[in-house]
Amino acid sequence: MCSSDLIRIAFYERFEELCRQLGLVRPTTQTQREFALAVGPRIRQVIESPDGLPELPPRLVEFFYRARFGDEELSPPVIDELNRDMSALEQALKKPRRR
Repeated sequence: MCSSDLIRIAFYERFEELCRQLGLVRPTTQTQREFALAVGPRIRQVIESPDGLPELPPRLVEFFYRARFGDEELSPPVIDELNRDMSALEQALKKPRRR
């Protein structure tokens, strides 16, 4: 894997790190897609967001699979969007959910 490959999947590594901060760790026996589906409900419990952030994990994984296994070169605008979404998710997780 060359350095450009590492850049292409950095957004997914960022996602897994964010999940680890919530106590959600992907077992080695679990695929990235299975992990995204498993953490989605937990993220929905933690944040209140009308802008689609709880639906972010499956979308991140789709782009991860395209880059990692489909050998697709993600465009800079796509990577920028994913990074913006990750930043928004990080901010949303810092705010307590209103009850």
